[in-house]
Amino acid sequence: MAAEKYRLAELVFGWSFYRQGTSGGTSSADEFIDAALAWFGDPDPRIGSAWEKGERLAKLVVHRRTLLILDGLEPLQNPPGAQEGRLREPSLQALLRELAGFNMGLCVITTRMPVADLSDHEGSSALRRALEHLSSHAGAQLLRALGVKGDEAELRNGSDEFSGHCLALTLLGSYLLAGSLTAASSALMKPTDSTSWITRQEPVQSILPRT
Repeated sequence: MAAEKYRLAELVFGWSFYRQGTSGGTSSADEFIDAALAWFGDPDPRIGSAWEKGERLAKLVVHRRTLLILDGLEPLQNPPGAQEGRLREPSLQALLRELAGFNMGLCVITTRMPVADLSDHEGSSALRRALEHLSSHAGAQLLRALGVKGDEAELRNGSDEFSGHCLALTLLGSYLLAGSLTAASSALMKPTDSTSWITRQEPVQSILPRT
């Protein structure tokens, strides 16, 4: 999308919660909210409750063609159960509620479970898409973009060994860094029936512009 100038988006802001959710600490939206408020020009991101900060951020986002990307949201969602998929953070609840109500831009969310807070808007301003596994060629391109060295056949074979799963290939690329694919690929676990974190597809939920 960068090559296409983000399809005429005026502002582009992305944030990944995935690394935060796997670091062993307690997940929180505070760092994201404070950083986003500052980036979008809020005079003092420290002021207000979590809910008020989320609403303030939404107001800064919605009136411009903004592409907001929230990657790996599941650490901030409730696990399977009565509240499955609901956001635990009031700031994110407020932000996404406002964006679903009105947004001149686009918010893209990647998560392994649907965002239950958006259920009232699903099918209208909030659409859910399940991502397919990557083809051999696309998986090889991803590995190369991550800095993995190897010829085309090696990269395609590496992609096929992990069933073209985006997250698995990203983890593989991060592990290998700029090393040789053939030298280290055996060190990572490959998809099996018991590794649901590898074999599950990651849906994308987006909040569409609403006029």
